[in-house]
Parts: sequence; C-alpha cells; structure tokens
Amino acid sequence: MFVSSSTVAETFGLAPLEAAAAGVPVVAFARGGMGEFLCDGANALIPSAPTPRALAAAMVGVLSNATRATAMGATASRVATRFSQAATSERYAELYQRTYAAMVRRRIANAPKRGA
Repeated sequence: MFVSSSTVAETFGLAPLEAAAAGVPVVAFARGGMGEFLCDGANALIPSAPTPRALAAAMVGVLSNATRATAMGATASRVATRFSQAATSERYAELYQRTYAAMVRRRIANAPKRGA
C-alpha cells in the first residue's frame, strides 16, 4: 500500500502513479492531478475527509482485506498504463497532428483566391 498524506493539491502526483503502476493500492486525498487517475474503491481508497482519522480509516480499509487490496493493486496497474510515457507520447502526437491539420485547413480557407 502506498499512502500519500498530503492535503495540498498536487499538480499531478507522480509518486502515487508510480506506486499504481507497480500494482500497489493507493490511499491518498484526491487533490489536484491525482484525481485524474485515482478512483475510490477501484484502484485507491480516498479518505472521506482531509483528516488524519479519515486517512487512518482508509489505510485500515486496505490492510484489513487482502483480497480487496490485491484487486485494487491490479486495477491500479491497468489504470496507470494510460499515463505511461508511450501512451502520453502517442496522445501528444495525435494532438499535434490535429492541431497542424486544423491550421492547414484555416490557411487554405483564408488564402486569397487566384484570379479574384
């Protein structure tokens, strides 16, 4: 189990994502970018409130049920693949291609007409 006790919004939260990629269930407050990949009950337990007591209760929730922890770890690993370097690079390449194609279409549409 990986535990992040930060109650401050993380821009992305790479450490919890790395733990998820390793198949480790995560207990964390879903602040900032961590909300992009943490899903309460599926790959993580998200405490009900940003308090030490709620964090401890979520930790106990993982530790008290090995079957659930194993399932959460497997799901965490699958979810993390969406954020791998290869997957992210592929999405950026697609974004650049769409942006370039839109730019070319605008230039063609706004080009002066010949003979006009």
